[in-house]
Amino acid sequence: MKDQNKTKKQLIQELEALRRKETNSKRSDEDLSIGVNALLSSESKYRRLFEAAQDGILILDAKTGMVLDANPYIIELLGLSYDDILLKKIWDLGIRLDLIANHEKFIELQNKGFVRYHHLPMETSDGRMINVEFVSNVYLVNDRKVIQCNIRDMTDLQKAREQIDILSRFPSENPNPVLRIKKDGTIVFANKNSSPLLELWECKTGEYLSPVWNQFVLDAFDAGEQTNNEAVCGEKTFAVTYAPIPDTDYLNVYGLDITERKQTEEALQTTEEKFRSMVENVSIGVAMISPNMEILEMNRQMREWFPSIRPDTTSICHRSFNDPPNDEPCDYCPTIKTLQDGLVHTATTSTPSSEGVRNFRVVSSPVRDAQDHVISAIEMVEDITERLSLEAQVRQSQKLESIGTLASGIAHEINNPLMGIINYAQLIHDRITDEKLQQFASGIIKEGNRVDKIVKNLLSFARVDKQSHSPAHLEDIIDASLNLIGSLLRKDQITIELEIPDDLPQIRCRSQQIEQVIMNLLTNARDALNNRYQGYHENKIIRISARSLEMDGEQWVRTILEDHGMGIPPDIVLRIFDPFFTTKSNAIESGTQTIQTGTGLGLSVSHGIVKEHQGNLSVESEMGEYSRFIIDLRVNNGCSLDGANTGNRSQ
Repeated sequence: MKDQNKTKKQLIQELEALRRKETNSKRSDEDLSIGVNALLSSESKYRRLFEAAQDGILILDAKTGMVLDANPYIIELLGLSYDDILLKKIWDLGIRLDLIANHEKFIELQNKGFVRYHHLPMETSDGRMINVEFVSNVYLVNDRKVIQCNIRDMTDLQKAREQIDILSRFPSENPNPVLRIKKDGTIVFANKNSSPLLELWECKTGEYLSPVWNQFVLDAFDAGEQTNNEAVCGEKTFAVTYAPIPDTDYLNVYGLDITERKQTEEALQTTEEKFRSMVENVSIGVAMISPNMEILEMNRQMREWFPSIRPDTTSICHRSFNDPPNDEPCDYCPTIKTLQDGLVHTATTSTPSSEGVRNFRVVSSPVRDAQDHVISAIEMVEDITERLSLEAQVRQSQKLESIGTLASGIAHEINNPLMGIINYAQLIHDRITDEKLQQFASGIIKEGNRVDKIVKNLLSFARVDKQSHSPAHLEDIIDASLNLIGSLLRKDQITIELEIPDDLPQIRCRSQQIEQVIMNLLTNARDALNNRYQGYHENKIIRISARSLEMDGEQWVRTILEDHGMGIPPDIVLRIFDPFFTTKSNAIESGTQTIQTGTGLGLSVSHGIVKEHQGNLSVESEMGEYSRFIIDLRVNNGCSLDGANTGNRSQ
């Protein structure tokens, strides 16, 4: 029983032992399976790397030199198929690489074990010569010695290295200063062309910048971006850029020689200043007008003509140049045409102002940009008001000269029969006793005398007076005129205001003729005031003023007779000096007498007298406000004197 129990116990132990053995066997199988899977996975990874490698790989038998494996890159590089390579001797493949070209070279690989060569020449299957890196290594695979040969195409890498080498030489080869500076001011690098800056900074590579110059470095670091300034190094000027390198304590300094540019800028600025000075001081007006008709610029002459305009504010030309302003552009505006078609246009304007209408000649020229687009217009403005007035005076003088010749002939033809008519009428008047017939004869005599006066005026108008000029005081001439007409002016309650300086220079003239001119103007002023004011009025004034002035380098005396009558219409002003032109009626009633007036020769004769004295007679008038006649006489008109003794005012 005991033996049976032992046997049973033993059987149980043996059974347990078998179970443990079986369990261990299962674990071994599992470990084996895991090992096999890991090996297969490793092999798969190796094949993927082997197949995808961008280096050519050959696996050789170390004893025989036979190719055991080759990846796709080397197959393509050699221009052979996998079957052409596999199990062939390496030196039989025709690879044009010196290290594996023959059996002797292969033995050298066997003996060395590990070999690395750079820049070996190799010819590819398409005939290209490339530089390769060759690496061979001997190792065991399953107790079998193999040689792995790696062939890498170094062409792209060589180009990249060459490019890097070129770039690395850039700071040294740069024709401009290039430096690298630490934040503490240490100059780490400076190329040879940095010498002007180093001399300016008074330091060398490896030394510290002075605090003054290092402040520019610190400012760039504080700003966290590039900063710029200019450095004058002797005769050269550099634009210096301080460029911090992110996440470092370094910055690069780049200098650019701008000497020539600065000289060009200075020359351009000088030229611009000269041109601006020329435009500013030229005697014609210059203005720049935008496409919106805004006044962009004006020179000094334009500012003097139009002092209220400020180009720095929005000023529209047709509103600013006219007084009162125009809401729409002027019909004749040449600038609008220039802005539209890009051509030069000219116009003569009649511009209203507070001082009357002024005439300007405007030449408008285009201003173009780089694309030849018209971006604005330049107006060159010339005040031709005086010139037009002088031209009108010349035409008037020519007209008067022609009419004077005609008038002289007519006067002589009328004068002889007129004297007969007057004499016969006087004989009739003296020989008859009939009072009514005597009145008729008196009327004939009176009208004949009137015609005789007209004839004498015509002859005076046409005659070139032979009398010589003599020095005279204008105040004496005015006094003589007022003595003749003063009683009539006082009777009409007209006040005379005189503004005659005592220091007026004497003028060379025919005193009686100038007196006739003053008389004619006083008579016209009297008629104008009587037409407006029937009796006394505070504005019933004739103001006579005189002053000396200089024109065209000569001394002149200007006399102005001004009244505040009805004024003269603009269309009448143009004809005011024409012979026989008058706005007066043929006769006016004065008490019980009929006084004839308005022959139309007074102003014509006056104009001729003043012109004969080398002077000017002009008129200014505004309807309902005033009429102003201006007599300009030269102090020395170049005419001969009637004697050496000029006398004095009392004489």
